[in-house]
Amino acid sequence: MTPSLEAVLYSSPTVSLNINKLSKELDSGERMFRNETMNATVIFKYPNFDTTQNNIFTDKDIPTGLEAVRTAIYIPKDAQDMPLGGYGIFLDDPLMPEHLKRHVGLDLENEDTQPDRKTLDVLQKIPSLDPFLLNESFKLASITINPNYISITENETAAIRHLIGNKVEPIIAKALNVEQGVGTSSKTQEFVDAIWNPSNSTARIFIQAFGIKESEAPMVFEAWKGITFFYNEFANSRSDIARMMDWLVSDDSLPSEYLRMGRSEKETVQMMRKSIIERIQNVINNNTSVFRNYETSYRRFIQKDDPTNFRRFLKKASQFYWKIGACNGVLAQCAITWQRYHERSGGKRLDYEMLQRLFKICEAILRARTQDSGASALE
Repeated sequence: MTPSLEAVLYSSPTVSLNINKLSKELDSGERMFRNETMNATVIFKYPNFDTTQNNIFTDKDIPTGLEAVRTAIYIPKDAQDMPLGGYGIFLDDPLMPEHLKRHVGLDLENEDTQPDRKTLDVLQKIPSLDPFLLNESFKLASITINPNYISITENETAAIRHLIGNKVEPIIAKALNVEQGVGTSSKTQEFVDAIWNPSNSTARIFIQAFGIKESEAPMVFEAWKGITFFYNEFANSRSDIARMMDWLVSDDSLPSEYLRMGRSEKETVQMMRKSIIERIQNVINNNTSVFRNYETSYRRFIQKDDPTNFRRFLKKASQFYWKIGACNGVLAQCAITWQRYHERSGGKRLDYEMLQRLFKICEAILRARTQDSGASALE
């Protein structure tokens, strides 16, 4: 099993949805796809740009919006032995319909397969596979999915919606010229409810106040909610990421045989470790820079009645949303991979072979998939 395949099969739910595993305990009518071969696959996300470079939000050559994150399907050779290998098909590949027909027997031109096509569209149109985003997207598309595929409860969903509402409420109050505490609860709550449906007439007031084109409103609202969600997720995962980084910069991340290794071997380990540390730190910095921008423009509007920077932020929200989604996914994958290997060793130093494997998986996670196409082998 290659490092790339291991990263897909043993990944964070943020970037990988193991349809094969989640479908096994369900009857055929309850499964995500009508095509049974599709129910033996894994859906996963890849950044379509280098998340480790420093200028991901200013480089005009970097894809934005939906193009910033690629969605792929892992089709195993044997659904009972997923690590054996199979094929990876990217949903944005022009030949995707042909590949699906060949490897899965799914003809997207057939009228009977349109429900499966709509499901794939939903999966492709979100930057990550976080249960909350997945759940909201399927609801918006009026597609009913068995709860087995979405590991989030109604209470958890309500809590996240409440968190997002609390963050946007002060902005709404300012935009609508409503003083905090004077009618705020009724007017702003009406709009907080409306942001989940941008076509709502109440939402138009806010759209006009910020100079957002009505045609762009759904995209801007989705991105705003998504950024607020990712902001919270990033904050919650900081401790896991910090533990991984603390381990990487300590002697604990040197192999157990380090003292007995030759000079060239030691240099190789140090170079690999240094590269991983720098690249992960760059991803962290990219996320932090956007959240700092968000928080600064947000507070300037709330505290100084200056909406200029926040309006500018909103107009670029879609770009930020997709790229943050990619960065969050990379960090979540690296952290969960480190945790898995760290626990496997009982918290002790990894031997050279295992450490090298961990570093190679992290390198595979940190690699952009811009050039990958076709039905690529994953083994």
